[in-house]
Amino acid sequence: MRMRRRNNLEPRMNACESVWIHEPEALRGNWRSLMPGCRELRVEVGCGKGKFTVETAAAEPDVLLIAIERVPDALVLAMESAIRMGLKNVVMTDRAGAIYEGRAGLNPIKEEMARITNRSREKGTLAEVIRGADVFIGVSAPGALTADMIRTMAKDPIIFACANPTPEIFPDEATAAGAAVVSTGRSDFPNQVNNVLCFPGIFRGALDVRASDINDEMKIAAAEALAALAKEPVPAEVCSAYNVDSLEYGFDYIIPKPLDPRILTCITPAVAKAAMDTGVARKRIEDLDGYARELERRVKASHDRIRPFVASYE
Repeated sequence: MRMRRRNNLEPRMNACESVWIHEPEALRGNWRSLMPGCRELRVEVGCGKGKFTVETAAAEPDVLLIAIERVPDALVLAMESAIRMGLKNVVMTDRAGAIYEGRAGLNPIKEEMARITNRSREKGTLAEVIRGADVFIGVSAPGALTADMIRTMAKDPIIFACANPTPEIFPDEATAAGAAVVSTGRSDFPNQVNNVLCFPGIFRGALDVRASDINDEMKIAAAEALAALAKEPVPAEVCSAYNVDSLEYGFDYIIPKPLDPRILTCITPAVAKAAMDTGVARKRIEDLDGYARELERRVKASHDRIRPFVASYE
């Protein structure tokens, strides 16, 4: 019903972001509409985590991407993006344990995931299947991951504990147990994964080329642009906003900060190009470098307009 209402908004609205909608057609983005749309968690989890996971997972490791319970669709989408980006060995779990083809009681979405993941049909609880894994990704529940579980993972594992507001495990506990990198959804810890990192740039790029869809190629382009930006020198204004002297790519800075003004101008041209390359753009931008410069001008003008308003509250 809600997806039909969304389609009825066309052509009065240019785009739509669907937040916390669990209907199957929302999960798959099958809207049969010319208005581009994107689920919040698909942007946040798929783009925010995917590229870093792929870059740090060398030589086709035993990578484990896990949804433990609640909102399993968020991890389904992240897992699909990660597989598209090159990960080979993925196991997903839910409350009943590992998801594998042939397991009784799976809903249609989990049956689809079982067909493309866990090819060795591992069985068991999270504590059992996480042994030897390089990466954990959770969008689940507080305390779902324990220090003892991390100790059984491969050396220097990567942990994305993105349950909010209380993560699956707190960063200090995870690092004490041997984790090399820990990311959460919270702004008071390093490596915050937040949907604002991706969806403004994705929508701006989609709108500026009048894209009829927001496809996987566009989201992967956003992830790759975001990963590349994390390796660039960080401007003083960003460091000042977070009360730090400097930020440099490393264990505590694997993803740009949400307040970094470069994010929009970094992601948007990449998304627009991907839309044109995949045939969903109904308008072409021939000069992408000029487009990026124009975006910078628009972002600066926007900041200049809002600065007096913000200052009035200081």
